[in-house]
Amino acid sequence: MTDGKKIYRRVLGLLRNNTPLFVGQGIIITLFFLIFVPLVSYILRLMLNISGFSYVTPYNLSGFLLNPMNIALILLLFLMASWFLLFDVNFLVAGLSQKFMKQKALLLRLIIDSAYRAFKSIVKGNVGLIITLWVTLLVYNLPVIFFAVRKIRILRFVASVVPGNIFWFAVAFIVVGAIILKLYRMMFVFNYYAAAQNSCANAVKRGREYKNHRPWRTLVYYIGWNAVVISVLLLLYVIALAFTMLFVTLLFDKGIAVAAFISVSEIVERYFLLAMFVVSTIGSFALSTQLFFEYNLVTYENRKEGNSDIMHWEQKASFRRTLFAVLLVVVGLFAYPVISVLRNGSAINAVSLFDIQITAHRGVPEIAPENTISTIERAIEEQADYVEVDVRVTRDGELVLLHDGSLRRTTGVDKFIWQVDYADIEQLDAGSWLNEGYSHLGIPKLREVFEICKGRINLNLDIKYRNAEEGLEEKVVSLIREYEMPLQCVVTSTSLACLEKIKELDAEVYTGYIVHRFSPGMLDNNAVDFFSINSTMVNYDVVRMIHQRGKLIHVWTVNTEKELQRISRIGADNVITDNPAYAREVLYLLEPEKHLVELFKFIWG
Repeated sequence: MTDGKKIYRRVLGLLRNNTPLFVGQGIIITLFFLIFVPLVSYILRLMLNISGFSYVTPYNLSGFLLNPMNIALILLLFLMASWFLLFDVNFLVAGLSQKFMKQKALLLRLIIDSAYRAFKSIVKGNVGLIITLWVTLLVYNLPVIFFAVRKIRILRFVASVVPGNIFWFAVAFIVVGAIILKLYRMMFVFNYYAAAQNSCANAVKRGREYKNHRPWRTLVYYIGWNAVVISVLLLLYVIALAFTMLFVTLLFDKGIAVAAFISVSEIVERYFLLAMFVVSTIGSFALSTQLFFEYNLVTYENRKEGNSDIMHWEQKASFRRTLFAVLLVVVGLFAYPVISVLRNGSAINAVSLFDIQITAHRGVPEIAPENTISTIERAIEEQADYVEVDVRVTRDGELVLLHDGSLRRTTGVDKFIWQVDYADIEQLDAGSWLNEGYSHLGIPKLREVFEICKGRINLNLDIKYRNAEEGLEEKVVSLIREYEMPLQCVVTSTSLACLEKIKELDAEVYTGYIVHRFSPGMLDNNAVDFFSINSTMVNYDVVRMIHQRGKLIHVWTVNTEKELQRISRIGADNVITDNPAYAREVLYLLEPEKHLVELFKFIWG
């Protein structure tokens, strides 16, 4: 145990004051999000088009992945991901080795060299190194995987299916065990590879040939170290949740505090997942690097004499490496699409990863007048994922928010919206019918709604199609393009012809067919990406049928606890409700983490 404490102290010594290591790690992660994430979004959309699906669901996942053309694209993504991961691992092990050898860290050169060597490994097709890379990272991050299974819908679906089949569960158990044992024999492959004199093939060979004379002690080191890392991470997670509770308590009123806490805590959990991966990976490679030097006495003696060839870096970068660095910078400069992903949405959202989403029906009509700016702001406060608004056209062609064709119910004016210009309705009172306190609210333009919602909440545009002469579809698509929101909007309608026109104008816009009853024949229309169906007509078979065809299902209008629970259990993708904060609380209480909400409510009092 004493030896273990010494090892751990030395590992912490490798990490302590190692500013270049952490700065470089931050640069690599930034490059990953700048380059790889937009690429995944683009290729995913291409794969969806190839397979004929609108979305990836648990029920069509196999058909999506096994499409021959998609397999090639998946291989491309796999190689790209492998390059990034190998780049990162090369950098980590090299940086840690430099610290151990007490060499001066040359951050830029280390980054360039690590990226270039990773690129060479991929180009040369070093399968052994790539397989070892993935297996190593999977084993080092088993706690991350267990945490992700609880939070990601598709992984949870797979986890629920496998244990039901004893044979496949046994196979999975044996495979995982064999992988861990294999890794244990090859734990120092990347340390050998980080040595300047070792090629990919030679590193894998030396890793396989390495004989550890203290196997059980090493295993104890790994278990103890990872137990400490996980304990620290969990402590930080608890602290983050405590700050989340304090933050929500101070900034939100009681009516929406629970919904706000759920939404913020889910964001915290996703960042925690990323932090777990980064910290666990760095910590595990720090331990393997320390043990690598501890177990190699010749190398250790050379280190003391200052003549080791481990991590020998050229004084000047070669022309090829310089060129590679320039190309890397150029790619980074042109990787601005990440800004578009963050601001305008991503096709990655077409993968049904997380749990059921919530749409605020015409805003929050029980609190603020429907289809007004005030009710949209309330929907944002109540942490809705979407806000559904009704879109119509005035006589002079302005897109406005209004459910009924007539102005009478909400403004008291006995005229149809298509009979008046926007100037005639601009000053109308569209709020006092619900409450005199909202008498200042008017009928908003759709343009105003886009400006308020962009980057804050997704939009469900229920367009009230009347005739082709109004040009409603063209105007809506033009506005979506102007605000660059095709991935932050969905367009729904009871008119199939209207949806077909939308798709003809812009295939990127997701469309939903509003129906009271569903029939299988509706699935064949490529102009429909999802169905919006009355909750009384939805059951498990309907959900499964729609998911198998790569489409989603939105269910309306769901307001009671019992019905919210039922819709969630049968696997619907989105509930449209008049009370998004209440729906958020009810649905979250079905999750394993429901005790967090109960604790928050207890503290709130």
